[in-house]
Amino acid sequence: MPKIVRYFSEDKFFSSVADNYYFMPSLAMMSDELEGVKTHPDYVELIKGFSYWKEIGEKLEEENLKVKKLRSSFYISSWSKLDAAKECYALWKIYSGGKPAFSIHGEDNKILEFIRRENEEIRSLIDIAEIEYIADNVLFIKPGLQKFKYYTYEKEVRLMVPFENVLRYPDDKRTEMLKKYFLEKYLKLKLNWKEGFKNGDVFEGITLSPFNKKEDDDRLRKKLDDLFPGVLIRKSMIHELVEY
Repeated sequence: MPKIVRYFSEDKFFSSVADNYYFMPSLAMMSDELEGVKTHPDYVELIKGFSYWKEIGEKLEEENLKVKKLRSSFYISSWSKLDAAKECYALWKIYSGGKPAFSIHGEDNKILEFIRRENEEIRSLIDIAEIEYIADNVLFIKPGLQKFKYYTYEKEVRLMVPFENVLRYPDDKRTEMLKKYFLEKYLKLKLNWKEGFKNGDVFEGITLSPFNKKEDDDRLRKKLDDLFPGVLIRKSMIHELVEY
């Protein structure tokens, strides 16, 4: 089965483990303002510039505004396809950010099913999808499922709760559910991390960032092994390329 990897900073991971929760931010938290937009704004403006198509352009613009409002109800967790032969230097650089970091990995369906099982009440809301990377001149963008090709290096796979799934619920049940699981900009899922790492059944192992200093690696190895006895921990294969 395909395997996926998730990068974490030290602080973010251990705070999640301590609380037995996993937070999924909404699209509204993403730095890319085109995330969740249905039609590229450049093409909306182009269409509006022709008097014959102006009305169509205005409708597309209105649709974009509606979708952008729903960005706060579309929750994602960004993972990447795991390529054992070729790690992604750029992603390590982004997630390390000058601080100790590491990644966890496992089979995509096992991780999805584990998260669903831990959150049985909303299991039907949680999906997984591989991001499709599209050319800059594509007119229509599938919200939350497509990104422009200059992000191809991410090889992103998303665990997600799309707004369409949330809106499927009747108003009364949705209100109750929102209070329980959904914060203003985050989805708060229950997750027993220790159970997930037990025997490597769900989360198969941990890889230490190539940018970590040796003393940080030594400390992290002890801390992680204490939390998850027997967990497989290795150093990134590209650490020899990094200058300290």
